[in-house]
Amino acid sequence: MAYGGKAEVVDAVKKISKQIKEKKLNIEDIDEDTVSNNLYLAHEPDLIIRTGGQKRTSNFLPYQSTYSEWIFLEKLFPEFEEKDFLECLNKFENRNRNFGN
Repeated sequence: MAYGGKAEVVDAVKKISKQIKEKKLNIEDIDEDTVSNNLYLAHEPDLIIRTGGQKRTSNFLPYQSTYSEWIFLEKLFPEFEEKDFLECLNKFENRNRNFGN
């Protein structure tokens, strides 16, 4: 699957623009929910696990991941096991989330 977060945002803008053009949406009514509801994934993940040793987000969910907790692992995805997942969940559980505050 070819996915790009920037392309997702552009697609959302196009969808919203079309709704305005078709008079289904007023510009004044556009808010964060409007944008979220026009993305491929409307939800914001609490945790994102990045395998492969890279310490970057790589254009992945740029809008939805603003307050996500990230865990970066050296292991490649095919080597990722249940015990690794459970360790990530344990790390996440012990973090103090402040959502940008």
